[in-house]
Amino acid sequence: MNDRDSMPDGTYRDRTGERLVAAPPMKVAVVNYSGNVGKSIVAQHVLLPRIRNAELFSLSGGHRPSRGRRYSRPQCGEMLERLSMTSSAVVDVDADQADEYLAAMKRYAGSHEDIDCFVVPTTPGLQQQRDTMQTLLALAALGVRRDRVKLLFNEWFQVCTDPDSFDLILDDSATGTLVQAEPVSRLRWIGVFSALESTDVDLAALTQRLGNARDAWASADKHGGDLLDRSRDLLHWWLAREALHQFDGCFDALELPVCRQ
Repeated sequence: MNDRDSMPDGTYRDRTGERLVAAPPMKVAVVNYSGNVGKSIVAQHVLLPRIRNAELFSLSGGHRPSRGRRYSRPQCGEMLERLSMTSSAVVDVDADQADEYLAAMKRYAGSHEDIDCFVVPTTPGLQQQRDTMQTLLALAALGVRRDRVKLLFNEWFQVCTDPDSFDLILDDSATGTLVQAEPVSRLRWIGVFSALESTDVDLAALTQRLGNARDAWASADKHGGDLLDRSRDLLHWWLAREALHQFDGCFDALELPVCRQ
């Protein structure tokens, strides 16, 4: 059973097997003017599997995701129209499309109210934090309420060596008026995608497959010719399990309208 299979009692199981139910269905947009802050990972791996019946919308100039609907810059108005007819969705906005996405919502006055929550991932880089502040300001200028904006702190592991990593955001007096900036929703480090050299992977299916393979290895010849492949798969299994654990905690900390059974 995968992470979005319905149970007899109407609930759903997430990628670690815990039961979730989304109440109500919601639309969440992941946006930041900055690149390399983890927007697609957050959209496709943190949010999409944990929001009931959510459909993926990608506003992208290049990479075409293997699932969901992809729209290009000139199709932004079409995407907003389609979103208005959808009850549950995750919108993944590329950095180079963010200005057009926000401009389109300004042209279609009030369309931002169709989005229940805007998630803005950020990382410790100074430029990324500056871009994050500009994104928060742009959302506020559109009229997005403060309680509908969530900061997500990515690469939080750097705080262990540099406690001031996110100070540009956390110390800015304007941040508190734009978003609840307490750094409770965070991702430390997601090594599985680097190891796999791809973010376009179903972690639930991968974890189950490698877990089953690991059980088979226990009774297999540990000195066989495929030992290197087994070791690599075991590494990927460890990384995938840790990623799922982080994604669960990150999702919970966002405090989106999801209740646990």
